[in-house]
Amino acid sequence: TASQANEAALQKAGVKFYSPKERLGFHTDGMLRESAVYVPRYIALYNIIIAYNKPGCFYWVPFAGWPQFDVWAGMLGWNRPYRFEATPIVYAGALDRAEDTRGHVIEAPVFWQDAGGGDRAVFMNGELLGPVDGDEAFDYGLVARMKQSIACDASRIALPQRQRRLLLMNNTA
Repeated sequence: TASQANEAALQKAGVKFYSPKERLGFHTDGMLRESAVYVPRYIALYNIIIAYNKPGCFYWVPFAGWPQFDVWAGMLGWNRPYRFEATPIVYAGALDRAEDTRGHVIEAPVFWQDAGGGDRAVFMNGELLGPVDGDEAFDYGLVARMKQSIACDASRIALPQRQRRLLLMNNTA
């Protein structure tokens, strides 16, 4: 999706384009279908070409290796819906269907689990705008501290980025 044509379409629609000079930072992958956000169980990353002199590493954090997963889920709430200004990758296909995607706000829980508690997922993509319930006492610093906890406390995997390298990940782990 990082093509010149997509960059022009995103800019024309008033959507932030993440250029190669910027780091997308911590995010989880998801996909938008109508009004729902889905976190796919498996994801793949395949770089056809990498046009950086020093491409660096792709870092992946399996949530199973984050010792404070349940602590943060308790603080932000299981199945509590939040509003996000999503990154364009979540709704890339929406540019084909809509003239203007400015203010593309989605609602999704940060921490989700099914009724039995067996399946769990984390969604954090774009800018978190706040809880849907409008809680004015919500501490926005929690999000930065949660990301810091993931970066510092979780076991992360560093994979050197290369052309024609396929990475397959269990996105819900």
